[in-house]
Amino acid sequence: MDMEAEGLRGSFEMETEKLASDLEAMVSRADRVLKELGASSLQASADSCNTIGAKFSEARAGLLGARAALVGRARGATEAGGTFVRENPWTSLGAVALVAIVVGILLDRR
Repeated sequence: MDMEAEGLRGSFEMETEKLASDLEAMVSRADRVLKELGASSLQASADSCNTIGAKFSEARAGLLGARAALVGRARGATEAGGTFVRENPWTSLGAVALVAIVVGILLDRR
């Protein structure tokens, strides 16, 4: 059961990292497009593009901070879950059995 918890933890962390990487890539692409627009437009629109670019930089910094916080919270939650399962194996087994029964009943109703 300990290996399953480790596998779930790794899977959750990989998904979290992938989501954060995808969001960071999206912000980078938008920033790049914004810089290209700024180079080809008039001075007035270039100033507004610089302002928007600064906002994107702030958003990127916030995203990196949120990413670190999310990964930290995810690790803490998976460690707490793993600790609970190791300390209370019968309670965990009962909870899993109860969930399996409920899912079985719900699927049987279809």
